[in-house]
Amino acid sequence: MRTARLFRDDAAPIKPAADRPEPVVWVRRLMIMEELSPQGSVIREIELRRGLNIVCTEERRPDETHTVGHSVGKTLLLRLIRYCLGEKAYCTDAIRSAIADKLPYAYVIAEVRVAGQSWAVARPLGMDGAGSASFAARTDDLGVLRGDRKALAKFSEFVAAVEAATTMCFEDMKLPNAKRLARWLDLLAWLARDQECRYRHHNEWRDPDSESGTRDLQKEDTDLVVRMVMDLLDREERALKTKHAALLAEKIEIEARIHGLTSHLDYAERGLRAALGLSEDIPHGDFLSQKAQEVAGKKQQDLDRLRQDLAGDPKIGELHQASLKATAALAVAEDGLKRLGAEKEEKSGELEQVQQASDDDFYASLEPQGGWCRLFTTREAAVAAGCPGAPPAHKPGERDPNREARVEQLSHTLSALDDQIRAEHGELSRLDREAAEAKDAYAKALKQREGHIEKIGQGIGRWTALTEQAAQYAEGLQERARLEKALASKQKDADASLEAQKQARLKHEKKRRQLSEHFASAVQAMLGSEAGGSVEIDANRVYPKTTEDVAASGAALGTSTVLGFDIACLMASVTGLGYHPRLLLHDSPREADLEEAIYHRLFHLVASLEAAFKGREPSFQYIVTTTTQPPKGLDSGPYVRLRLDAREDAGCLLGIRF
Repeated sequence: MRTARLFRDDAAPIKPAADRPEPVVWVRRLMIMEELSPQGSVIREIELRRGLNIVCTEERRPDETHTVGHSVGKTLLLRLIRYCLGEKAYCTDAIRSAIADKLPYAYVIAEVRVAGQSWAVARPLGMDGAGSASFAARTDDLGVLRGDRKALAKFSEFVAAVEAATTMCFEDMKLPNAKRLARWLDLLAWLARDQECRYRHHNEWRDPDSESGTRDLQKEDTDLVVRMVMDLLDREERALKTKHAALLAEKIEIEARIHGLTSHLDYAERGLRAALGLSEDIPHGDFLSQKAQEVAGKKQQDLDRLRQDLAGDPKIGELHQASLKATAALAVAEDGLKRLGAEKEEKSGELEQVQQASDDDFYASLEPQGGWCRLFTTREAAVAAGCPGAPPAHKPGERDPNREARVEQLSHTLSALDDQIRAEHGELSRLDREAAEAKDAYAKALKQREGHIEKIGQGIGRWTALTEQAAQYAEGLQERARLEKALASKQKDADASLEAQKQARLKHEKKRRQLSEHFASAVQAMLGSEAGGSVEIDANRVYPKTTEDVAASGAALGTSTVLGFDIACLMASVTGLGYHPRLLLHDSPREADLEEAIYHRLFHLVASLEAAFKGREPSFQYIVTTTTQPPKGLDSGPYVRLRLDAREDAGCLLGIRF
């Protein structure tokens, strides 16, 4: 088999950037322990290096029929590395439960280099993976993790250090679908894809079935992450994309408002037509609003005139005056009856006094009266009546000659008063009935009028509300027209923004061509000298594209394209392009997706990249797991860091089977 070459015949040799001495983030050691204590035994210890790191399985002998290279922990190893680098979970709940049954206190610890600084991290395997059970320390001595935990830092401090070291990868630009800033775990998802994704697409990184705790980003977001990390967004384009994202958000908001307003206007139009009896022949829009306001306004005016007419109804006034007149007559009759009663009481008292007085008292009362009979009020009246000017002298035992006449006169007067009072009582009863009838007639007429006025008021309120609804309908039409105009303006601005981004991308074309050169070299190295490809940028998308004459078949072509793109981005960062941290983990593609020959070329490709450093430690770390045996020359140290074997428990990553 011809050894794959890193460089095409027409490509310049790769030159590692001198200012990038080591990966921004990489793993130097990984240990799996039964428990995190000084006495805890080590289940597995793996030394890793910068450059190519192969984790493979023992080769199955021809006479063997059982599994040798599967279910031994290859995927678990990479998941543990991801776990130490900050992911929430390293396996599914079912697998973690099985591990907890056999290794309840187990821990994975790692030495991780971050921006030239060593960190020791420890995370639990058996127990719950809550943050309080994970620890970190800024040191290259993993032994400190087995000492006093109170002296250790929180694991979150380590993650914060990784975030700070990779912050140059991201701009202050929100991912359009996730609606947040990009972060380290988004980048880690690309650097260490889920094995479940099967390398189907270059921007599919996380599969929900893996239960990693890192949510899969939509393709528009992953494309933006790739462009930021590979510096395929220049400063001008980044500003334009931020502006474009804001324009799109405003456009979506305006579209939503137009949609909601249109629904409201349609509902209002149906209501106005039904309430006002407007036919479907009347066109919708401003004309309908004007017609509705005219109809409702006229109804309102008609009812208002009717209300005014009822308020000034003369019949109500006549009934009111009749009620007042009857009440006044009743009051006069009551006053007359009171006077008659008082007069009767006075005469009754006088009669009683005359009847009870003695003759001696009577005559004695005449003595001081000035010389005339006090049956008369004046002397002249007494003389005119033939009464002597002075009463005769009273003789003891003599009776008053006028007493009987006086009693008779007063009795007659009282009888007449009784007749008059009885007559007045009858008249008073009649007047009382008339007053009550007049009052009831007035109250009934008034209540009837108020009822009519209330109904008219309700009608006026209804037509007033419909008039207002028609006016609001017109305002809604105006608002929608304004929004549609604003939407057209936003669309125009968005189109102009896309064009401006296109022009900015043209300025960035040199970087895209450089990345394309690396991708073409990677594809050729894996698929043969006739293969080639490029990295295209279309609107918001970034995608690798192989040439049409590539002979590889479907699944192998897709897998090779994804692997080639990842390695091309790694190579570009090695040469100084972009902000890729130069860490890459590939969990073994399934044999059905990648032929053995392509596997071998992949290993040779990475080894060639390492050789470009000419004896210096590489500035990248590539970790790959495989059940396919590495090619000759790469099937031992320093490249092969671990061999796993399913023949016995000790050959499995955790030293036990599940």
